[in-house]
Parts: sequence; C-alpha cells; structure tokens
Amino acid sequence: MIATEFTDLINQLKKIDINNTIDYYEIVDKEVELLTRNADETLEFISQLTDELEFVYMSETLVKIASKERNDTIIKAYEKITEKFPNAMK
Repeated sequence: MIATEFTDLINQLKKIDINNTIDYYEIVDKEVELLTRNADETLEFISQLTDELEFVYMSETLVKIASKERNDTIIKAYEKITEKFPNAMK
C-alpha cells in the first residue's frame, strides 16, 4: 500500500543528516518510483491525504513527477490537494 511505503520513506528522510544529499536524493528517487508505479493508487493516496507534513514531503516529489511525466491527472490532483493545505508551503 502506498501510504505505508510513503510513511516509511518519510521516516527515513527524517533520520538522515540534512547535509547528506546522496541519501536524500536516493529516498526521493524511491518516492518517485513509488508514486509512479500505479497512477490510480497514487491518485487515491493523494486524495485521501490528511497529514500536512506528509504533503510537504510529497510536494517536491509530485512536482518532479508532474514535470517529468506530464501527467495532467496527477498535476490536477496535486493542485487540488494544495488547496487542502494552504499554509503548508509558506
């Protein structure tokens, strides 16, 4: 399930040294892989997201996916979820 795997990746991010960019980007790459594995599951996961911190961690990954994949459905889902967390990126 995406939610569990994504939470595990976030927990890994929280544990790494902020200056360790290699580990950071390896985890982000795993997030991209996870969120591009199955578009329907990803859209369901995004729509059910309730944790603002998870949204913040997911945000950069979704922008990377949206620009790489040019998937309009994922872009629209991301735009919709940003309305749910208006203060998250301030």
